[in-house]
Amino acid sequence: STQRYMGIKTEAAVLLALRLSTMFNRTYLLFAGGLFFGTITSVITKVQYEMNAVGMDGVARPFEKPWFASFVMFTAMSFAMLIYWGEKWRVQSHRRKLGETVSSPLLGPDRGYIPAANGANHTTADSTSWKTYFAIMGPSLFDLIASTLAQIGLLFTTVSAFQMLKGALLIFSAFLSVLYLKKKLYGYNWLGLFLCFCALAMVGAASLGSPQGHRDHFLEICGIGLIVAGQLIQAFQFVVEEALLKDVRVPPLVIVGMEGVWGVVFMVLIFLPAVYLIPGGDVGGAYENTLDSFVKLRNDHVLWITMFLYWVAILMYNICGVCVTEALSAIHHTILDTLRTLCVWALDLALYYVFTDGKFGEAWDNWSYLQLAGFVVLVYGTMVYDGIIRVPGLEYPEEAEKLAPNSNLMAVLQSPIRASPIIARHEVVSAPKSRSRLGSQFHSDASSVSISLVAPSSQGIL
Repeated sequence: STQRYMGIKTEAAVLLALRLSTMFNRTYLLFAGGLFFGTITSVITKVQYEMNAVGMDGVARPFEKPWFASFVMFTAMSFAMLIYWGEKWRVQSHRRKLGETVSSPLLGPDRGYIPAANGANHTTADSTSWKTYFAIMGPSLFDLIASTLAQIGLLFTTVSAFQMLKGALLIFSAFLSVLYLKKKLYGYNWLGLFLCFCALAMVGAASLGSPQGHRDHFLEICGIGLIVAGQLIQAFQFVVEEALLKDVRVPPLVIVGMEGVWGVVFMVLIFLPAVYLIPGGDVGGAYENTLDSFVKLRNDHVLWITMFLYWVAILMYNICGVCVTEALSAIHHTILDTLRTLCVWALDLALYYVFTDGKFGEAWDNWSYLQLAGFVVLVYGTMVYDGIIRVPGLEYPEEAEKLAPNSNLMAVLQSPIRASPIIARHEVVSAPKSRSRLGSQFHSDASSVSISLVAPSSQGIL
């Protein structure tokens, strides 16, 4: 009987190891997908700005359409709702047919079907009512303005500098968390913020000094200012979401999809007509002519293909982010941020030197060394802020305190894409309290194995 017991125990251990291996492989595959799609979204946007296409006036002009680019981004995000409804229908159909417990990473934490106390299957309470959909309208407006300001700023900077300047989000969000959410920042937090500020100053100076920047330094300064202003508005968006959706459990895919839906509505009804009526240098004397954008896409197949790739990349980027939300820690977030910025820069250099012979991308010059130094300081400052790198002599709170519910906002600051603090709230509240730097909790039953990786601060989408 002892041998039989040991055999059963060994078989169970092997089965558990295989399940854990499968889940980890899926997680890191999605991690790689987020890195890939996150990289090409930034690079494709900059390449499109530099592509010439024939428009309504019959003249080939650069496709400098930041408002149209934001419109395409929101249409891609809105398709997340179709994926959510389709996945929800699949889970419900599976349960009705087979009567099995089913969960889905696309439906978020505690979504899908879970076993009840009496053994029957039931669903958790779903707060995705029409009231919830309308509550997301406010944050989506902030998202639209912030994203478009950053898109306009990209017109006047290199894509690598654009990617690094988005690190200003951490600084603004930290200050807003102190003012509105009464978050306590420790000495190491302030040190990290100071290092990030110095890093952003170095990146901005390198962008202004580089000959690759915009030929008009005033416009380049405005571009940098618009990118930074976009991050300030994004930080306010987190606070607005915290206020409007404080006690509502919303699947992450619904957050992404409904912000896309509302973004499309705002664009079609308000912003695209407004930028057409505002005087500017686009076709017909408009600030931006959306009809001309569609004509350019029709006339240039290469531009159309790049726009379609951009649309797909935005959608896949958000899906990858939703699927790995529960498995990423603060260390993973910092690594992903670092790798994404490096990949964006490397791909832009490759476009210049390898693929397009200087037509697209950016070159390496003497100012690039200052930008690289700024990037290193930015990464180091972020890791100091998150407590990943500990500075001797500074006070660090206990792990349980750092995972307190009032740290929801800070849980997603290092997310490369526009993540919601609502997405992270349930992870932070339900996370096991551990004094270890990176704790692991494993749970298995007859039908599934769930894994939760816990780290000090970041638990958001990608």
